[in-house]
Amino acid sequence: MTITRKGDEGKDKLIAFQDSAVGDWLIDLIEDRSENFLCALAEVVVMVEPEDYGIICPALIELKHKCGLLP
Repeated sequence: MTITRKGDEGKDKLIAFQDSAVGDWLIDLIEDRSENFLCALAEVVVMVEPEDYGIICPALIELKHKCGLLP
């Protein structure tokens, strides 16, 4: 699901853009540059700490599903 890589301090970091479940969707939302809720949320999500991303990721998947982008 989520791809990790070693951070600068040797800790695993979640990389939102590389998350196979929502990464491309987040990129598309950010590139859209509109002022809607999902675009704003995407901009914030990619800057959260790894432990916070792990918490928000299931909610992002649910939002993507509710938007009709997942089966």
